[in-house]
Amino acid sequence: MFYTLTGWECPGCGVQRALYAMLHGEFLQAVAYNPFLCLSVPYLLMALFVNFFTGRVAERISRIVYHPYVVWGFIALFFIWWFVRNLIK
Repeated sequence: MFYTLTGWECPGCGVQRALYAMLHGEFLQAVAYNPFLCLSVPYLLMALFVNFFTGRVAERISRIVYHPYVVWGFIALFFIWWFVRNLIK
């Protein structure tokens, strides 16, 4: 829908295919579908871990995951990816 309206691919284009490929162990194919998702998975898994578990390890990870520089850096990378993916296609 976004592509039809603007002619730009959204940052999420290829996410479902990339997740399917990752779940089947085809990591190179997943990177081909959406490289940003493949880089985001470890960060998102750590954020989920921190939300569901407690303890010293979760506390240490939460300081990293929720640090303002990390959060804003992730958001900046998201928008950079959105712009770059439309330049290379």
